[in-house]
Amino acid sequence: MIEILPYPSGLTRNIVQCLNDFGIPLYLSHLVTNIYGKDRVEGIEVTPIEAGALMSEKAFRIECDTVLLSVGLVPENELSRNAGIEIQPSTNGPWVDSMLMTTMPGVFACGNVLHVHDLVDYVVEEARRAGANASAWLSGYRPAREIRVKTGSNIRYIMPMRVNPERENRLYMRALVVKNDARLDVRLDGTVVRSRKHAHVQPSEMLSLTLKPEELATAGRDSTLEIALL
Repeated sequence: MIEILPYPSGLTRNIVQCLNDFGIPLYLSHLVTNIYGKDRVEGIEVTPIEAGALMSEKAFRIECDTVLLSVGLVPENELSRNAGIEIQPSTNGPWVDSMLMTTMPGVFACGNVLHVHDLVDYVVEEARRAGANASAWLSGYRPAREIRVKTGSNIRYIMPMRVNPERENRLYMRALVVKNDARLDVRLDGTVVRSRKHAHVQPSEMLSLTLKPEELATAGRDSTLEIALL
């Protein structure tokens, strides 16, 4: 496996179960720079990356008959785009409020339509909340107020983009960095209301957090919730 990044872009459990358990080499900070073969693949050229530069003089060849490319995932957003729903640039999925409702009233989003999940467990969990929220909305429930959620240092995105201070809120987020002994701080108007330590974080593995109403009790109508990774 050839990885352009200096760290694995896959889940740790997949690295262990799919690579380590079968003795498959993983080349970090390397790039496939050539594919050899005419009627079919015969091999590839692999070049190391050092300090952001390709080291052509250190390139080497690996004999193989197949090349599989992994180019990343985006949410299944075609239906959302065609419906005219606002798309969030950081996720390429719909913008949603605290109820997981999109910018089209009565249309809710969850799972891999909303953002790319690591585990199906998260998809099911989010789908249940979206279904419960849709039922509540049909019954006439509307949040009295919502608080804007802001990404702090080393956080790529947070989902959803609003929280309801009167209810329990489940948030998902992704880090921008690989870090050991990390700390996740949740600040309400600059005051830390929750702090949690993580032995290891990396962009490929989702972080999740549940905030309770008592942690948001001091929120005002113009309050902002910020989550940072330190």
